[in-house]
Amino acid sequence: MTVAPNDAAALRAQEVLTELFGPLSVRVRGRERPTLYLYFLSSLIVLRHRDRPAWSRLRDDVRRALDEQWAPQKLLRTIGHRVAAALESGGLPPSPAVRLDDLDTEAVDDVAHIVRLCEELGMDAFHPLLDCFQTWSKPADEAFFTPRSVVETMVDLLLKDGDANGRFHDPFLGGGEFLAGAMEVSPSLRLSGTSPSRDLLEIAGMRLHALGVPHVELGVDPQPHQSVSPTWQADFVLANPPFNSRRHGHHEELDKDWAYGPPPMHNDNYAWLQHILGTLAPGGRAGVLMPNQAAVSTDARELHIRRRMIEDGAVECVIALPRQLFAGTAAPAMIWVLRSPTGRRAAPTGRILLIDARRFGTKDGKQRVLSHDETNALTECVHRWRSGDGSFPDAMDGRGVAAVPIAEIAEIGYSLAPSEHILETPLSPGCDTRIQVPRPATALEFQVEQARAADERVGHIRIAHRTMDKSDWQGVRLADLCRIQAGPSHSLVKKAERAANGVPLVMPAHLQDHRISAEDAVLLSAESARALEKYQIRLGDILIVRTGSVGPTALVTAAEEGWLPSTNLIRVRPDDGVDPGYLLALLSSPTVQNWIEARSGAASAIPSISAANLGMLPVKLPPPDEQRRIGLAVDALDTQITAHHALARAAETARAALADGLVNGLLATVHPLKGES
Repeated sequence: MTVAPNDAAALRAQEVLTELFGPLSVRVRGRERPTLYLYFLSSLIVLRHRDRPAWSRLRDDVRRALDEQWAPQKLLRTIGHRVAAALESGGLPPSPAVRLDDLDTEAVDDVAHIVRLCEELGMDAFHPLLDCFQTWSKPADEAFFTPRSVVETMVDLLLKDGDANGRFHDPFLGGGEFLAGAMEVSPSLRLSGTSPSRDLLEIAGMRLHALGVPHVELGVDPQPHQSVSPTWQADFVLANPPFNSRRHGHHEELDKDWAYGPPPMHNDNYAWLQHILGTLAPGGRAGVLMPNQAAVSTDARELHIRRRMIEDGAVECVIALPRQLFAGTAAPAMIWVLRSPTGRRAAPTGRILLIDARRFGTKDGKQRVLSHDETNALTECVHRWRSGDGSFPDAMDGRGVAAVPIAEIAEIGYSLAPSEHILETPLSPGCDTRIQVPRPATALEFQVEQARAADERVGHIRIAHRTMDKSDWQGVRLADLCRIQAGPSHSLVKKAERAANGVPLVMPAHLQDHRISAEDAVLLSAESARALEKYQIRLGDILIVRTGSVGPTALVTAAEEGWLPSTNLIRVRPDDGVDPGYLLALLSSPTVQNWIEARSGAASAIPSISAANLGMLPVKLPPPDEQRRIGLAVDALDTQITAHHALARAAETARAALADGLVNGLLATVHPLKGES
C-alpha cells in the first residue's frame, strides 16, 4: 500500500488494513469464498460514507448484538439489510445472490470489531483495500486488480485532456478501478462494465455508487466472445483481463464469428483482444493489459491473429511495463493501445509506437509504483505521436521509444516486444540513431585511477608476525568500550512520516563493503527524525546487522551524520580513546563474526542478536597507537575493495553499451584487436 507523505490518517489506514487481513479475516471468512469477505468490507465502507443515518443505526445494532450476544449470522443479516436498503435508495439494488450471513464465523465480537475498524477507513481506502485483498487471498484470475499507478497511466492514454464524451467500458471489471479512474478525469462519460463474478460486479457497483456516479450499466458476462451488437459500442475501453486463461464450452461454438480468426482453446489472450476490438465504435480506442508472451507468441493461431490485427491497423502502441507492479505477483505486463481497425496498415503512419518502460517505477514495499513524472512521460509520448508531433521521443528523453514500420515488424515474425526493436529502429524519420559510447581505452579512466590510488595505499602496508609482548593488551567486554544501541522499534519506524527531502533511514542492504550506500533510502520527515533523535548516527559510529543475515558492518562517515538506523541494525558508538577504525576491524573480523553467528542462532529460527548480548563479546584491547594502526590498515583495504567494485561495475556498464552497439550495427571496431589474424 502507498502511504502519502506526512499523512497520519494514511498510516492509520495501513494499520487497519493489516488487521483486517490478519487472523481476524480467517476467523470471519471461514470456508467461504474470499470475494464475499471483500464484499463485506466494501459494503461497510460505502455505508459509512454514503448513508450516515444508516451507519448510526448500524452502530446501535452492533452495541445491541454485543450486549445480547447475538449469533454472528444474525448481526451479519442485519448489516446486509442495512447495506441493501442504502444501495437501493441510491439506485443500485444489490444482488440477492450475495448474502453476508454466508460468512462462516463463530464470534459476534469479531464481526463487531470489523465494523469498528471499517469506521476508520475513508473512501480513498478502496485501492489499498484491493491490493491487500489480492496479496491475502492469492486469488483466481477474476480477482486480480489493477494498481493505482497503472490505472492512472492507462486512463491518461485515452482521456488525457479530461473533456471526453461518449461511452467508457470495462469488459472485465475487477474492483471497478478503470471506471472510477475514468470518472475522475471525465465526469461526463457514460460508464458501463461487465464481470464474470457476481461478487466483484457488486463490489464495483458499490464503489462507483460511493463515488457519486449517477448511473452505470453493469452486467455479468462469463467469457470473451466476438459477437457484440452494433447498436452497443464503446468509444473508450480499458481492461485488465485474466492472463492465459482457458475458455469453457463446445469447440465448434467457440470458434465462430471471430474477426481475425479463432483463438486457441488453451489461451484466451487473443480472444480478449478481439472481444475488445469488437466493442469499439468507429474511431474508438482501447487500452488492454496483456502478458509479455502475447506480444511474441509463436502459436500458429495467435501469430495469425496478431499479423491480421497489425495489418488491419488495429494496434497503435505497445508499452512494456516493469516487474512487480501488481500485488501478489512479480510478473511483468504490457499495455496494448488498440484502435478501431482502419484496414489500411496502421494508416496514416504505417508504423506502430513501441515503448520500453521496464526501467520505470520505484519500490514501495514489495511492489513497484510508477511516479507521476513517469506516467506523464509515457502518456505525453503517446499523445505527441498520435498528433504527428515529431518531438515525441523527447517526452521519454529519447530513450526506450521507437516508431517501427510495419514491414520491419513483419521481418521478425510480427513481434511487438519493444525490446526487440528499440536499438535497431530509428525513433522517427530522419532521427539520428547514433549512441554515445566512450572509447574502451578511456571509458574507465576515473575508476582505474581510483583503484590505482587505492592499490598504492595498500602497497604501503607492511605486515610481520608479532614478536613483541602483548601484556599491555587489556581483556574487556565490548560493552566496556562503547555504547550499544539497537535501532528504533518497527512500530516507531512505521509511525514516522515520510518526506521528499527528509532524513535517510539506513537498512541492512545499505551496508556494503563496510560503508553505507543508501541512494534509495526511505526519507523520514525532520519532525519524525527529531522524535527519534536518540537513535541518530554520527561520525565514527559502527552499524551492524542484528537480525536475519546477522553480522555485516559499516563505518559511519561525515556524509551520514544525523541519519537513522532501521529496526534491524545496532549502533555501536566507541567511547573516548577507542579508535573507530579498530572497532570496525574487530567487529568485521572472521573470529568475531563467528562468535556473533553462534550467539544469534541460539534462541530462535530467525538469527538475531540483542544489544545486551553483543555487549558480552570478549575483546583483547590493544594500546591506542596500535588501535590506530589497525584501523588505518583495514580502512586502506576497504577503500581498495570499494574502488575495485566500482571499477567492475563501470566496466560492466561500458561493456553492455558497447556490445549492444556492435551487435546491432550501430557501432563498429575500426582497428584489429591484438591477436586478430
